[in-house]
Amino acid sequence: MKTLNLRKASQINSEIQKKITELMTQVTPVINVKPNDAVKPNEVILEVLNRIHTSMKDIDDLDSIYIFIRDSVTVKNNESRITLMLNAIAAKERIVKRLIGLKNITQPAPEFSIIEEEFKQKLAERKAARQNSHYAYDYDPTVAIPLFTQEDIDKITSAILALKRDIRELQDKILVLNMSNTIEITDLDWSVLARLGVV
Repeated sequence: MKTLNLRKASQINSEIQKKITELMTQVTPVINVKPNDAVKPNEVILEVLNRIHTSMKDIDDLDSIYIFIRDSVTVKNNESRITLMLNAIAAKERIVKRLIGLKNITQPAPEFSIIEEEFKQKLAERKAARQNSHYAYDYDPTVAIPLFTQEDIDKITSAILALKRDIRELQDKILVLNMSNTIEITDLDWSVLARLGVV
């Protein structure tokens, strides 16, 4: 039996997927052969078919090993609560994204007197536009009034930093667990991976 930590197992599964993709390029339903006196179609067909059958067998073996490793890693992830931590990270990342979006469009609210002054100015512009043009009724100015205080924005910033810190801590825990938790694969499976250049 060959013992692998979860991180190595995941790396091997990535390499298995690449190898399967590579082998699939050798599986072709049609071949083009230029007829000439030296070419014997039956020999060419048999050679290509043998290569295709070998590739298909290797793909089937790799698929089986891939599924076994994936399932073994999933069991270990559940046992050591890695799956729960990954879900928590995903949830926290969604919240961080939402808060960053809110923070990016938020400006601190100005003093109320500034808002009142801008409001009066817009009303004066509207009256002037009505007096100077028959299209004036189309002119309907608005005043953008920020609602969040600087304190609110600071709270959003603090929440983002706290969530990012939580995410890093969870990622560090997962890394430790991925290095310490192990699975085993058979020597036969390992020899298939070695023969095909996966490991």
